[in-house]
Amino acid sequence: MVGEKTRKTIVLVHGAFADGTSWSKVIPLLQAKGLNVVAVQNPTDSLANDVAAVNRALESINEPKYH
Repeated sequence: MVGEKTRKTIVLVHGAFADGTSWSKVIPLLQAKGLNVVAVQNPTDSLANDVAAVNRALESINEPKYH
């Protein structure tokens, strides 16, 4: 709808030796600010698979993307 304010989406990506649950305390804080949050669960078995997981998460967001 024209003029309707779009909620921004934050994509969180964990590093090595972690998983998506490492963001469990951050996610509610961001949501309380009115943000949508996606925490990527990287497989951490190869860089290519991690990149693919992040790309799938980005493709699932239906709003303009800023990288």
